[in-house]
Order: sequence, then C-alpha cells, then structure tokens
Amino acid sequence: MNISKTKLLTLFVSGFFLFGLTGVSEAANYSVLTTTTTVDGDTFCGGKCDSGDTIIIKGGARGNLLFKDFDGAGSYITITNENINPNKRVEIITGSVGSAYAGLEIRDCSYIDIRGNNDPDVEYGIKVICDGTPVMSSAVWIRQESDHINLSYIETAFDGNTGTSGNGFFIQDATLDKTWIYDTINIHHTYTHGSRYAGMYLGQNYPEANDNPYIANLSVHDNLLEDLGSYGMTIKGVHPTSDVTLIYNNTVKRTGLVYDATPGEKRNGIKTHYYYGSTYANIYGNWIEATKGAGFIIGNGDHQFYNNTLVNCGTNNHVSYGHAIKLDENGNTANIYDNIIIQPVRYGIYNAFGTGTKNVDRNLIGDPGVGCVENDPQIVEGSGDDANICHADVADFNFNAWSDNNDYSDDDFTFGPASTCVSQSGT
Repeated sequence: MNISKTKLLTLFVSGFFLFGLTGVSEAANYSVLTTTTTVDGDTFCGGKCDSGDTIIIKGGARGNLLFKDFDGAGSYITITNENINPNKRVEIITGSVGSAYAGLEIRDCSYIDIRGNNDPDVEYGIKVICDGTPVMSSAVWIRQESDHINLSYIETAFDGNTGTSGNGFFIQDATLDKTWIYDTINIHHTYTHGSRYAGMYLGQNYPEANDNPYIANLSVHDNLLEDLGSYGMTIKGVHPTSDVTLIYNNTVKRTGLVYDATPGEKRNGIKTHYYYGSTYANIYGNWIEATKGAGFIIGNGDHQFYNNTLVNCGTNNHVSYGHAIKLDENGNTANIYDNIIIQPVRYGIYNAFGTGTKNVDRNLIGDPGVGCVENDPQIVEGSGDDANICHADVADFNFNAWSDNNDYSDDDFTFGPASTCVSQSGT
C-alpha cells in the first residue's frame, strides 16, 4: 500500500488518550477549526497539501483567516465550507484591523480553489464581514507570489464602517516587482456590498514604469456589487502576454456613496486601464446602474464593449465623468456596440482624448441629458444597419417592460413584438 500521508488521530476512551497512525489516500479532507487563524499548506495536511486535497473550513463565526504556501502544482486544491447543518456557513468577522492584512488573505498560493457552497439555503457559503474601525484594507486579498486562484460564492460586507478605505476583492502587492505576474485569476458568483472604496480593485497602476507586478489571464463574471463607496471594479496593469481579459454578466449598482476629493473620477461602475502590448478585454452582458461617475471607463487597449445595459449613470453630473461610457484612452481602438444606454445624465458615449479610433455601432441610447454620442472626430459612428439609435423618450424603444421611476430593479430592456425605433444617430 502506498501511504503518502499520515494523520495523527487522538481518541478519548474511558479517560485515556489512545494515539495511532492511519494511512490516507492522495485525495483527503482536512478541517480548519474556528480557532485557526493561519493555514499553512506546507504542514497542514499531515505534511504538504497535495492537489486533489479538500480543505473544509468549519462553519460558524470566526476571526481573520490566512491561507499561505499552498501549491496544487497544476491541479487545484479545493478550500470550501462544510456542507452540513448547523452553522455550515463560514462567517469571517474581522473586528479591529490588528496585525492581519485582510479578512481572508491568500498569500504565496498557487492552484487553489476557494469556494463557498451554493446550497439553496446558503447562497454564499463564505462571508467576510469587515466591521472593525478602522476598516480592514480588504475583505479578500490575493498577495505575495500567488497565481492560479479561483474564488466563488463568497460574500463580502462592510457593515457599520466609516472612512474611505476598504475593498471587497484586492489583487495587488507593492512589495513585488514587475517580474511577478498574478496569472490566471477567476472571480465569479460573489457578492460585495457596502465597501468603503472599491468593490474589486484588481491590479496596479503603471507596472512597467513603477516596477510593480502585473496581472494576466483574468476572468471576472457573474458577480453582484452594490452600494459601493467609490468604484465598482477597476481592472488594470495587464501583462502583454495575457490572453483576453473576460468581464461579463456582472451587476454593479450604486457607486460613489462615500465622499472623496475626486467625486467624478473615482465613482465609476467598471474601469479597464493600463493594458500592455496587444492584449485587451471583452466586456459584455454587464448591468451597470446608478453610478455617480461614469458607468464604464475604457482605458488604453483595443477593448470590445458590447451587449451591456447601462442605466442612470453619471449622477454627479461631472463634465468629464457624468456619462454612461467614457472613452479614456489615447492611440488605441475601442469598439462599442450593441449596448443599451438609458438616461445617462450627460452623454451616452463620450470621448476624452483626441487620438485613436473609437468605433461606435448599433447602440440604443434613450433620454440622454446632453446628447447620445459626443460629436468628436475620433468617434466613428456606424451608418445604415450599424447606425446608433437615439430616442428622447425611452418608451419609444418599445421595451417589454419599462417603468420610469428611478428604480430599475424590475425593468426589462428586451423588445416587444414591434419596435418603432427610428435611426437617429448623433446628438
């Protein structure tokens, strides 16, 4: 029999402790008790944790939790909450900041899959509650030399906090240089609410110039972010060798709820910037609603932004950021098409820089405060079947359901049986 690991079993029988060793297979389950604060992959599993092992976080309330030095070596180690009652939901309650960097910290880990179960009774099996003062810098932080990380069915909440700091999900570590790449990160089916700064802050500014680490091969999808202090998502610092960044089927609602010194710039829904080489992002199927800054800001990179719905964006009415989509790039090609844009406070689509081609096709823009598409020579609007369609009255689009009451939670922006749209491109 090939015994790859041993576990020390402690049994209490008739007032005596009996000790024994038993062999376990390559794939085994190990439990993290509620009193555990650090789980070390080099020692936790009766020896080094292997790919195929499952780490069970015991349910119930607990303090900060650090996972470090896990390496699945090409196959993911699963870390999840237990799937039995009672108290199967894990609640990581940060309290005061203390010495921890985050509520749930992932440090020097490769090939780990941290997932709350999605049992119908527990929609997010792991919840990180940042309720200390000052607020924890991040609820979930991927840092140091980490790569190949999956995160799913995790809720982050910032209840009762004050101040302007605090991110839901954070990928960044200024102690590393640009030789490190946060490679292959997948964040999906998570729920962030009440963060004091960004719902997701993924990557760093100017890695090439500032000698900071890059990110690459990022997928962010099917997440819900609402009631956010500043940003919804900011995704940046993408390495030239990265595959296409995927940002899809996310919902971002109500950003910019915490005052800061730059109320226009830092209150957008989603932003992509600092992409290097020929890499770009595919951004589609997202719902962006009630942002004080721009609903979406497209930074440098030949990004594709399509099939998104943006409603009531730019509510601060900032001259540069009070728009549904802001094209914030120089020298790159952006492709903006097949989006539905409803009641932007200023423009539906606005260009901030004078170089690079911005292809804008087949977008539906209803009831803009200033105009549908800024009349800019760098914006190339489609014509004929590719023309943008603009209506002063949103009802003219003949959506199946539409209620103009500033509550978009039950609105349906699909067409009824007979649309009356007339092509009216431009302002």
